[in-house]
Amino acid sequence: MSNAGAIVAAVRLRKEREIVAFLKERGALSATAATQLDPSSLMGKAALRSLVRNRAVIDSSAGSYHLDLDAYEALRSKRRLRIGILVVLALCVGVAVFLANSANP
Repeated sequence: MSNAGAIVAAVRLRKEREIVAFLKERGALSATAATQLDPSSLMGKAALRSLVRNRAVIDSSAGSYHLDLDAYEALRSKRRLRIGILVVLALCVGVAVFLANSANP
């Protein structure tokens, strides 16, 4: 991933955390407590779409949203697992390259 790609990913995740914090602060944890949410930035809108697509944030009605805490925690766990797997794969490739180069002096 390029530096620009990493920056975009970091900004998007920050926007997701801001949306989640906003919904928690408003007590929007059920359909009856849903609150209006309209992110102004392009990244905020992309973050909201991602949260809705992953069912961590539920579109209750006409711009009102609420947070599904269990789904949000599951999404975070899935992301951590994915990152862990990528790190292990990168380490395996690094060790394989090292061993291949050290076997042929």
